Amino acid sequence: MLPSNARCSQCTVVAAITAVVVSATVFSVARVLVAEGDRVEFCALLFAIAAFVVGLIQYHRAIEQRRAEWLDQLALRFYEQSNYKGIRRTLDYEEQPQLAILEGAVFEAKSAESRTLMEELVDYLNFFEHLGVLEKMGQLTWSEIEDMFGYYLDLIRRREFLRSYVNQHSESFEQLARLLQKPRNRTTLTT
Repeated sequence: MLPSNARCSQCTVVAAITAVVVSATVFSVARVLVAEGDRVEFCALLFAIAAFVVGLIQYHRAIEQRRAEWLDQLALRFYEQSNYKGIRRTLDYEEQPQLAILEGAVFEAKSAESRTLMEELVDYLNFFEHLGVLEKMGQLTWSEIEDMFGYYLDLIRRREFLRSYVNQHSESFEQLARLLQKPRNRTTLTT
């Protein structure tokens, strides 16, 4: 797992405090070294500090790069893999009769077609449950989820039968229900 933005912020604060403490110590040592005329040790100390700062910058960039790669993998999984495409298309384009069959299946899945559709819907909702778990753990931010998947969360919010299903199965979709309650920072879809 990757550090969350909160953990990265904590790391940045700790690094800043460490840099201040190290700088104060280095300054004190440097005064002694310069006073004693030992310029070689002083230069070595400055080089070590510069290397430390460069290392912190590279570490932060590496973390951000890994987070971007991880988010890209989530997006590819959602947008490219076929297991979410059917439900996504049905909700996005309000395809009939699929949308009516899906709504009927939510309340009572009797036919083989409606049971298959329900399995696809549960997989689809579990993707968003997974995002909610990652957000709760601090591995994703609400802003990242909203930027990448906010439109599709809005599609769930917009359909009463989907909100009811999520709420009725709160033991399975606790984190998704929590995400659906979060205020949207972007323009939402009209109902």
